[in-house]
Amino acid sequence: MWAGRRYYKREDIHINDFFYWNPQGLGGGVEDIAIGGVKVSLAYFREDNQDQPIKADRYDFQVRGLKANPNGELEFGLSVIPESGHVNTGGDSGWSVTVQHRQSNILGDGWNKFAVQYGVGPGTGLGSTGPLTNTTADKRWRVVEGIYAQLTPKLGGMLTAVYQKDESPAGDQTWTSLGGRLTYGLTEHWKLQGELGHDRVKPSAGETRNLTKLTIAPTLAMARGFWSRPELRFFYTYARWNEAAALAANSSTIPPSPRPPRPASSPAAIRARRSACNSKAGGERSSTGQA
Repeated sequence: MWAGRRYYKREDIHINDFFYWNPQGLGGGVEDIAIGGVKVSLAYFREDNQDQPIKADRYDFQVRGLKANPNGELEFGLSVIPESGHVNTGGDSGWSVTVQHRQSNILGDGWNKFAVQYGVGPGTGLGSTGPLTNTTADKRWRVVEGIYAQLTPKLGGMLTAVYQKDESPAGDQTWTSLGGRLTYGLTEHWKLQGELGHDRVKPSAGETRNLTKLTIAPTLAMARGFWSRPELRFFYTYARWNEAAALAANSSTIPPSPRPPRPASSPAAIRARRSACNSKAGGERSSTGQA
């Protein structure tokens, strides 16, 4: 049993820091109760974070550890946000479901995660609390794939793919993201990292927005492995975006569309993307940095 503010059963893709299933917040519950070979958790949350403008009741139910195949398990999540649990915003009650398959022990400590998510109303947060003004006409579904493996003692990598579709009375939108990172240990304490990512946002009204970036990062590390930390990275990033992406980023008079999380990126790629967002038209840019 627990109570308080905490990170709670968060699932993410590391290379783009994308927490696609993130029911964290202030609340309480019971966690990982063993029942019939699976682990069951039930939690109540009042807020996701301290910056949430309107507090809302959110109930989270999860079942994990259902054996599906050798080294593979299924995980299930249900989130419910009742309309009665917050002040009147004009929105409806919301809910979301997540089904995830987790494969472990790929070439040692490697893994693969494949998740399918669907949410309605304020449940479009897909585990967290979405906009409380959403009605049952607002829907979101998402598919996430992520795989990591240390292929050899020197070579490791991670790949990710995301497809998300939003439906609302204001218009529909799809978001597609692909990315990958490779690391290679040149010596015990020097690694070379490379990362390539592409994001595409297609609204039902308007031009398709595209952003692509490539990062090369010589790295001073404690060891050769992918997860070796701490490490000091020196970045060179090349990013390219189209005019539609720049105009969408700079628009301050049009209400924003549902914004997808950032693409597969390193801190330098984030800086490059911010530069792209501040541009007045499409173009290309390169940058260097240190982190």
